[in-house]
Amino acid sequence: MFWGPKNQKNAPSPIPNKPQERTVPQGGRGEEEFNAATIIAEGTYINGRIEVKNHKIFIDGRVDGAIEADHLVIIGDKGEVGHRLRGDRTVVSGKFNGNMDCEWIEIEAGGEIVGEVFSNQLVVKPRGIFEGRSRLKNPIPKLEFGQSFSKKKQGDEVATPSVAVEQIKAVENVVE
Repeated sequence: MFWGPKNQKNAPSPIPNKPQERTVPQGGRGEEEFNAATIIAEGTYINGRIEVKNHKIFIDGRVDGAIEADHLVIIGDKGEVGHRLRGDRTVVSGKFNGNMDCEWIEIEAGGEIVGEVFSNQLVVKPRGIFEGRSRLKNPIPKLEFGQSFSKKKQGDEVATPSVAVEQIKAVENVVE
């Protein structure tokens, strides 16, 4: 026998019968706990829905279908994605055609998005292509003339052009 002496009937087997249990830290599943990535390599074609939880996805192949991701989605130089993508942050170096709903979308040089995007941040770097429609997920409130972005306290005067002109004239009179 290769595993041990002949007369040892109760000797432990070198191959465990049950798989070892993995312990997952208690509490929230933060990004630092899940540093894995799903990779769809060049030459791979997927037709259907992909759902990625708790880690990143890198696509250098072709995906026709919906992608749902909790974290970072990277469409590589050779990646082509079509239909719908929903995620937290997406970086496009390849091609995307369809509807995208993300907090942050970044189009790298050579990257291309054709379609409709919903985001809070859209960054198009030089030589990046965006063709379609972009809408804010959380629209910025429109300001009336003379309003500022900061919250107005009670009793604060809003500086309108006429007030500003009067203040300038008052300063000019003091100087003369």
